[in-house]
Formats: sequence, structure tokens, C-alpha cells
Amino acid sequence: MTPKKAIEASPWWSRVTQIGDLKAREVEWAIEQLIPMGSVVLFAGAYATYKSWLARDACRGIASGDQFAGFECPKPRSILYLDRENSESQVARSWKAKHWADELSADFTYFGDWVELPQRREILDPGSSELAEWADARQGVIVFDTLTRFHNSKENDNIAMARVMEKFVALARRGVAVVILHHRGKNKESVFRGAEDIVGAVDIAYAIERTGAADIELKQIKNRMNRESSWSLTLREGRFRQAGAV
Repeated sequence: MTPKKAIEASPWWSRVTQIGDLKAREVEWAIEQLIPMGSVVLFAGAYATYKSWLARDACRGIASGDQFAGFECPKPRSILYLDRENSESQVARSWKAKHWADELSADFTYFGDWVELPQRREILDPGSSELAEWADARQGVIVFDTLTRFHNSKENDNIAMARVMEKFVALARRGVAVVILHHRGKNKESVFRGAEDIVGAVDIAYAIERTGAADIELKQIKNRMNRESSWSLTLREGRFRQAGAV
């Protein structure tokens, strides 16, 4: 019997990695402490809690390899921002008004609902081969703004949402950071809308609470990598800063 056939004939469990042989890889960060590569990160908040502002400012830091709200972005990374929430005019006004465009690397693709491409519907599916192709080629960050616009399932159905979230997880496991913006439930005690499997599938989840005219609390409600933390941020001249920072 050849070695290959001997392996194929062996019990399946003898071909599974033993726990002592597992390899721990050093964490790569898109934004230190906040967004690790190869992960799914959820930001959930009510309307008007600056979710999109937060995501765009974070992308500015990641794309430029600068920083976001005092957190380091170790190196410039490619960005693919899929926006099905905001209009072209809204995005252009906020982006240009804050002079962000001059600070960004060339590899920042903003795909809004106004973009017309023959394969548009396929690209916007989190499980598409087109997004997998981008992930393999760019190894950057993909933002989905917002979750409800990228599926047709009932958000309160755990089984249905588990299948939806599997697509985001599979995409992240290709090495990219997948960032999902999501809404809060109508119940004030609920930090996110929909089934438990939405948060159950992600690696890190944040609840965004608005605490003032330009102030928010960014609170981790789940963190598979470390204990949960929270930060107070303020929006000043188009950028977020930690409370008390000059």
C-alpha cells in the first residue's frame, strides 16, 4: 500500500491536527486594539450615532497608515467600502469637506449604490467570488454599510442569519478584515438588532452610544481575543479623538 493510500485508509480522526500541534499566529492589526486582520468586526448603534462617520474615519487611518482616534494603523492597507446606506452626494460632501482625499493612498475603492456595473449584484453578495478575488489580491479591509442591505433573510431568524454570517466569516478567513455596520434594536436594552447569531458569528462586536452632540462611547460587547474595553470618543473637525486628547 502506498503512503497516500495508507493515509486515506486511516481513521478520519487520525488526520485531524492534535491540539499540541496547533500554531498560534501573531495578530496583525488594521487598527491596533480595535480591528484585527482575518476577523469579522461588528459596529452596532442606533440611527445618528455616527456609525458611517466612524467607519470612514477608521478607513482614512487604515488607508494612509496613520492613526485613528489615537490608535495606530501599522501600515497602509487597501480599502473596499461597500455603501448601500448613503447617497453619493452625502458621501462626497462629508469626504471633501474634511479634506480626507488628499491623505489617502490610491488603493481606496468606494462602491456605493450609485455605481453601475454588469456584475453589480454578484459583487455585493458577501459570498461572491468577486469579493473573494479582491480579498486574495488586496489583503485589506472590506466595509459593509449596513448589514441589512446585504442580505434578504429575516434578521430575527437565528438559522437564516447564521447562514448569512457564514459568508462574512468565510471572507474574513481569507485574511482580510471584514467590518460590518449594523443598527440597534428598537428595544433600548438591546445593543443590536436581530438574531443572536449575528453577534455570535463575529470576532469583535462594538456597541456605539451617543453621549453628546459630538460624543460617543465605543464599547466592546464581545472580544474573542482579549477582555472587553470601552472608549469615549469625540468628533472634532471630521475626525474622532479620544476624550481629553488635544
